Amino acid sequence: MSAMPRGFVDLVVNEDETPIQLLKQIFVTLQTRRLRGPADARAVAEEETLHGLLQDLAEREPIRIQRSGPHLLVDRTRVRPHPEVRLLVKNLVQDLDRFGIGGLVLDPALDKDSLRSFLDAYPRLDAVLLENDVAVKVTDSRGDDRIVLEEEVEIVPGVVIFPYNPESAEEGLDPTERRRQARRTFFKALKAARHIFKQAQLNRIAELRKTRAVVHEMIDTVVEEEFSLLGLAAIHSFDEYTFQHSVHVAVLSVALGQRLGLARSELSSLGVAAMFHDVGKTRVPRRVLWKPGRYDKDEWRIMRKHPLAGARELLRMGGSSDLAVRVMLVSCEHHMRYDGSGYPKLGDDWQQGLYSRIVALADCFDAMTASRVYMERPFTPDAVVRYMLENAGRMFDPDLLREFVGLIGLYPVGSLVRLENGELAVVTEPPASAAEVERPRVRILLPGDHGFFAGDERSLSDGPAVDPRYRIKASCHPLDFGVEMDDLLEEHYLDDVVESAA
Repeated sequence: MSAMPRGFVDLVVNEDETPIQLLKQIFVTLQTRRLRGPADARAVAEEETLHGLLQDLAEREPIRIQRSGPHLLVDRTRVRPHPEVRLLVKNLVQDLDRFGIGGLVLDPALDKDSLRSFLDAYPRLDAVLLENDVAVKVTDSRGDDRIVLEEEVEIVPGVVIFPYNPESAEEGLDPTERRRQARRTFFKALKAARHIFKQAQLNRIAELRKTRAVVHEMIDTVVEEEFSLLGLAAIHSFDEYTFQHSVHVAVLSVALGQRLGLARSELSSLGVAAMFHDVGKTRVPRRVLWKPGRYDKDEWRIMRKHPLAGARELLRMGGSSDLAVRVMLVSCEHHMRYDGSGYPKLGDDWQQGLYSRIVALADCFDAMTASRVYMERPFTPDAVVRYMLENAGRMFDPDLLREFVGLIGLYPVGSLVRLENGELAVVTEPPASAAEVERPRVRILLPGDHGFFAGDERSLSDGPAVDPRYRIKASCHPLDFGVEMDDLLEEHYLDDVVESAA
């Protein structure tokens, strides 16, 4: 078997791409056998198709398929989880994780009997590995038993499986460049948001198409570098609140939509709607919008008008396309609440649409984690998550909220936490999987002459749950420790590139 190639290239999803065709056929064949049984005529036909596809590749070297975090690598190609292939990538990665293996190598010349033997063994591959003494059962960080392959093994003639090696799986990827791209996308979105509100203040027609172009770039970046965009969205000192808030909500909304499996066109409409959700605030008097203290009854009445004001502005500007209608609905509905107890009141039978429910989650999370001038002690991100969970089924769609928490974790990016060994840390990335919402990636804080400074990074899911270095004891408030959270996050995400939001 050939050595692991250095450097990977991104795959542009296209039906003509052989790796995609192969993965799709493997997935369809396995799923058909699971649902219909291996002797079913449809399952046999899919098996024949898979064998034929492999035969077409007989001139190639053995094909290596391996997992790399949430991605799949096919030889030197990294398959990105675009909506077109997201389900099959997710399922195959989960299978490899369940079997405790890093991946497999297929010889395109394997015969039909070997292919059938492999397909027969696949559903219980973990048991087969244990029976052949090539894998062991270990207890993971959550206390669950799992299988770990110890050595490379030829499971049937022409099919080799190998252990999971996180370091080799990530070899050749350039996280620094991906992080730079995330920053460029983020700042471009900030600029677009500023333009949106400036145009609205000047009574000019909203440029939905230009905004959609920015959102398309955001969608690609969320797929590639979700962690950096979510991290940037945790920083609240870049720009004036309204512009920045719109971008944060768009990033969170698109990331959640991506996790839900929305198609690219749907993600595009969702992102544009999120960018425009607060456009009605351009019709709120500045004395109210920028008031440093709490609103009185009359001021609150004025603020509650901004959802309908936004919808009217878009309608007045001539919006009549499907996209414009969706944007208007989100502007109108994002404060209505899941049970209809919010505002505006549009009748007992009116319910929030899907986009509005998604944007409502993102809007609430970002608004409550932002430092407002009238808040002596701003909410910490984990406190906001707990508040949102307490209001599931009333303010928020409980199913969407569960996915949202799986996306950002119980301790979102920007949370200050104390580990059980006493170390102080700042959360820099969400958990690697929704099953480990309490175990994000952190950066250890070290005391210095002028406050705390950032030390090494640590993924809490990499160590055993019983190890106090890998367990969060409690969240902390930055004010209690004199920690400037924005400064720490800016250093983490922006220290190697100086960019401007202008």
